[in-house]
Amino acid sequence: MSSYNDSGEGQRSARRQIIEEAQVVCHTARSEYQQVSKLNDGEVPREISLRFQQAVTDYYWSLRPLRDEQVVQDFWESTVLSEDWTYEEVVVKGSVEADLHKPGIQISREPQTIEKPYLGLETIKTHLDGEFETKTVVKTGARGRREETVRRQKILEPEILLDISGVLDDAAAKLGFMPDVKQKDPKDSPNMGDLRGLLVDRGQTEAAEKLPIGED
Repeated sequence: MSSYNDSGEGQRSARRQIIEEAQVVCHTARSEYQQVSKLNDGEVPREISLRFQQAVTDYYWSLRPLRDEQVVQDFWESTVLSEDWTYEEVVVKGSVEADLHKPGIQISREPQTIEKPYLGLETIKTHLDGEFETKTVVKTGARGRREETVRRQKILEPEILLDISGVLDDAAAKLGFMPDVKQKDPKDSPNMGDLRGLLVDRGQTEAAEKLPIGED
């Protein structure tokens, strides 16, 4: 298998552009998410969370063609994505007991459920990209309030998405893709008016309307 460094200059340039664009989009979505969360006491409109998750997924896909490069292969296959992103696994544990009134030893086996963190960046492909959930939502219309079951894309917890985006940054750095300018944290003293204006400018009027009335 040919390596990234062995590919033609045009191919390397195209791949670099794809990765750098995905990196900027992910960093922008992450900053937006953190800023909204900070201003809104941890509450973030679903569309902003979904955009952040999609940016994380696109970042992963931009890097994936280089997953077999030696500098990143082991990391790609075995890194912990987030200590908070876990699955349950049933294991059988045995114990040995001696009974003075019975000959020999007694071996007992009991199934136990343990939580283990997901390993490897391919988890994003199998457990994040395009995974849906069914949820009951309340809608208000001319006929009053009614419950409706909808199927929508599942969104991970924000702490997990933040962790995964950091892991992708680590993978990109190993491959030599560092952002030109170090990402800055959201400004220290933004107000609700700043956030509302940002959302309106981006055409996200619905998200802007959901923000609480605060100091502008």
